[in-house]
Amino acid sequence: MIKQKSQLQPSDALPDLAALYQRRLLVPFVGSGMSRGVCTGWAEFLGKLATLAGTTGKATTDSMASAELYRLADITVTSLRRLRREARNTFYREALLIDNEVPIPPATAALGKIYWPLVLTTNYDDLYWTAANRTRPAVLGRDRQDCHAVLRSLDASQPAILWALQGFLGGQKTAPDLIVKDPRRQDLLSDQLVVGHHQYQRAVNEDGHFRRAFAEVYRRRSLLFLGSGILEDYLVNLFSETMHQLGPSSQPHFAVLDIKEKPKFDPWFMQTRLGIVPLFYEGRNEIEDLLVRLHDMVTHVPQTGTGEKTKAPCRLEQLTFQVSLRADVKVRVSFSNDTLAYPIPPNECVIVSVGRQSNKPKYGMQADCLCRKAGISEQQWIALDGAAAYAFRAGSTQCFAVAARQKEISPQGNDRRDLGVIPEAIMTVFSEVRKAGFNAIHMGTIASGPTRPWHPIHPFVQMLRGIRAFLMQPESSGLEEIKIHIVDPSIWGPIESGLLRVEALLSAELVTVRVDIADAEGHVETVTVTLPDCPTLDELLAECQVKKEDWQVEVSPAPMAQRELVSDGQMVIPPTMTVLLRPLPR
Repeated sequence: MIKQKSQLQPSDALPDLAALYQRRLLVPFVGSGMSRGVCTGWAEFLGKLATLAGTTGKATTDSMASAELYRLADITVTSLRRLRREARNTFYREALLIDNEVPIPPATAALGKIYWPLVLTTNYDDLYWTAANRTRPAVLGRDRQDCHAVLRSLDASQPAILWALQGFLGGQKTAPDLIVKDPRRQDLLSDQLVVGHHQYQRAVNEDGHFRRAFAEVYRRRSLLFLGSGILEDYLVNLFSETMHQLGPSSQPHFAVLDIKEKPKFDPWFMQTRLGIVPLFYEGRNEIEDLLVRLHDMVTHVPQTGTGEKTKAPCRLEQLTFQVSLRADVKVRVSFSNDTLAYPIPPNECVIVSVGRQSNKPKYGMQADCLCRKAGISEQQWIALDGAAAYAFRAGSTQCFAVAARQKEISPQGNDRRDLGVIPEAIMTVFSEVRKAGFNAIHMGTIASGPTRPWHPIHPFVQMLRGIRAFLMQPESSGLEEIKIHIVDPSIWGPIESGLLRVEALLSAELVTVRVDIADAEGHVETVTVTLPDCPTLDELLAECQVKKEDWQVEVSPAPMAQRELVSDGQMVIPPTMTVLLRPLPR
């Protein structure tokens, strides 16, 4: 018999995980083990729930046979059906929580520091959602509308998603209504809780759209199982059905498992029948260490206090296109996963994004860093296009600044952000650059600082549309290269993976925008509208033949930090934004 190779450890797969992450193919699958300490495990949860429901006083342990636990779960859930939803959810939360004063487990905190476009979970708790404080994911469930949203995220840049496969409660670290603001959505997600055998069967057998959506994710992404009971019959059946119907995935899945549980797992069966590579660890903190090292490989700022950074063995650093929108103009447009550099060659210039105060640049992180490198003082800046300027230059240096702010001076000053002015602001500063004789431009992303009122993908798309508009003008003659430097993973990730088609944004004329129209019961119909340019909200609603006064209008991702209704009909809707219409209460 041929001897099998030695077992794999998490560190063995780290380069593979980094490569998959960079292509937006790596998706965490979070189980109850990632919430231990704050929340109960499966057996303890069932025992506490059964006691609360009055169905048993018997203690449960992880060593109990799964059949016995399933029977207890079914009896308990049946008993809880006599209660109203609010009372049931109270019992569920009480059985789930051990101590909300205990900090979020270090491994979950490390997971939350990485930007994940999609995370799958069988947990009901909010620990990962709370830990992901840089980009709060939308919590989706198993209904048809949510499955469609998950599938769309596989092919286009979308807001981050937490796909709760077995329902969602929240309330452990964050108030539920801060996570899911629509009460109907809260009820829907809590009604999808999977605890008893009947609920498992209904989830697997009745929701055909969910099985097909899960199969698509399983087939097209690489799942990273963390703290998950992957050998539960419910999950094994889903994995096996997908492989039987669609064949093996083009990339492997990985499960990080405690070496003490190795007797439960057959590596040959897991790899050949489930497509999952087991990675066995021995140290208590090894999952946290794995995620910290992965974070350092795929981001610019290390988590470790030493400042040491583990570099990915292979990463895409630059993507370059030749853009020829006019017969006499050929411009190289490159996207680099790095920060703005200085000094630069004499015939090149750099453009930084700034705010505007008293018609002077108002520094953000990008401008402050670059100006310190270049030795530029705030007094050197000169407005190039009059009052309420878009474009500034630091004396006769190579440094320019663009303020994508409204021209009108409001009572609050003249620093009001506006997506709609970004293309015009870009065209203005590019025109000044060409007047000054520079033939190459370095620039960072625009209007995307930490206090931004929108997802950074929106101003980035508007920036590209401004570049395209300038390259069609006669003033662009002589411009040879535009180098765009990107450090934000929520922008670089969609570019690297091809989900954001930058070549189309630089060359195509048409824009397609999505509109979700909800009825009084909350059911949503999705339509798309293709127009010759980014529409305002009023123009988009006119194309959809709806009257704004009859609807509550929301946009997603929300333009402000908190989700709010939109009333500004002149707000520009870029193709990365979705408009949601809900009927007004009657």
